[in-house]
Amino acid sequence: MIKSIDNIYDEVILQMQEMVKLYRYLLDVVRKEKEILIESNLEELNNNNKVKELTLLKLKKQEAQRIELIDEFAQAIDFKQSPVRLLDLANDLGGERGDKLRRQHSVLTMLLGRVQDLNKENEILVHSALDHVIGAMKTIKNDLNENSMYKKKGDVENQGEYVGRLVRRQV
Repeated sequence: MIKSIDNIYDEVILQMQEMVKLYRYLLDVVRKEKEILIESNLEELNNNNKVKELTLLKLKKQEAQRIELIDEFAQAIDFKQSPVRLLDLANDLGGERGDKLRRQHSVLTMLLGRVQDLNKENEILVHSALDHVIGAMKTIKNDLNENSMYKKKGDVENQGEYVGRLVRRQV
């Protein structure tokens, strides 16, 4: 069945609207991720990451379908430029259809920018947390290695400054 230009155009618009919904959902997921990172809730972070990965897979699939539809639409209207860029196609179309494609493109671009910005902020939070954990681990390792009272022979060699101190004043 041969599709008309109007049908293909409508499919492109529907596809892009679906992508806008998915990007808005992804933006919410990334915002939630930031809150979870601040709260340091590992279980919730794992669940959120699964949702994020699924959403990204859906977006990847939608993007592939959008590219196919855009190529089909460009071929239907004898658009010669290759590769087909949505803004170039919208400018070539002109009128209401071109404006609608430009609006969809700008919304997608804006949402993608917000997702990327929040992802960068989340990455900074993760790196900061990792730096703190690594620092704490090094401190613990150094404390355990330097202040050991018993060596491999079982003899007391270095009693250090903590020997004889009470951990608590409670019995």
